Amino acid sequence: MIFTADWHLRDDVPRCRDQSQKDWLDFQISRVEEIVQITGSDDLIVVGDVFHRPTASHYLINSISDVLANTRVKFVWGNHDMRARDNDLTDTAYGTLVRQVQEAHPLVDWLPFGRFSRDDIVYSDPPSRALEILLVHQLVFESESLIPPGVAGATTPQALLKAFGHDLIVCGDNHTPFLYGKNRKVLNCGSITTQSVSENRPKFVWRVDEYTGDIKQIQLKNDLTEIVADRYTEEKKERDDRFDSFMELVGSTTGHGLSYEDTLLDAVNKPEVSESARVLIKATLWGVYGKT
Repeated sequence: MIFTADWHLRDDVPRCRDQSQKDWLDFQISRVEEIVQITGSDDLIVVGDVFHRPTASHYLINSISDVLANTRVKFVWGNHDMRARDNDLTDTAYGTLVRQVQEAHPLVDWLPFGRFSRDDIVYSDPPSRALEILLVHQLVFESESLIPPGVAGATTPQALLKAFGHDLIVCGDNHTPFLYGKNRKVLNCGSITTQSVSENRPKFVWRVDEYTGDIKQIQLKNDLTEIVADRYTEEKKERDDRFDSFMELVGSTTGHGLSYEDTLLDAVNKPEVSESARVLIKATLWGVYGKT
């Protein structure tokens, strides 16, 4: 079985990439072609966030559908595939792709996005693997110390292994790949393309022997991360420096969250932040993000 996650297929070009829209679309299609070639006659399982948004062009959906036409593939959805946390994905890009290519054969257990209970597991019927595998699209960090401040809903491999009894738990959502554990394991697949400066790292898919439990990391070829714009890296550093200066001005020791907005929202509730600083932060939230 080949496991992958967080494809984040999209029509618009991430601002960290120096590519035309056509080149970006071609690159994403070629990336999926490469994964299909690695998969061969194995099962391909994509653990959520197949698309970056609930909608995508017919060209992108149909191109990916054509690439996957002869592959045994199973998708589970992630938060980016959903429309406003609505579990009805019928009219989404994800739903359209699934109808076109997914085969109706039992594979592995999975936990729908937003659930965290044994009672919520969708079990394969009948169990077809010697290795009990559970798919989870949830933000999982390798240790608690790596969870950014103020990030809600994040968990750890230790918590997953304690909550569920499967031999292997395969995760999506966190774009940084890792493999945790010895006898029982948690595999976080990572993303397949670079869509922000922080993701400028090698990309992988994972081959799992469902009978022996052996896991092999396979690095994707044609890794065009060098096209990430140097100027964007410099601009991001300048923005971070300016933001650090702003946070120092208002007297907050809050570190960077997943976004400036998250960090500001966290800082505004810090007891050590003065009332005058709180007013300044609220004004920034309103002026930039429309938040009160």
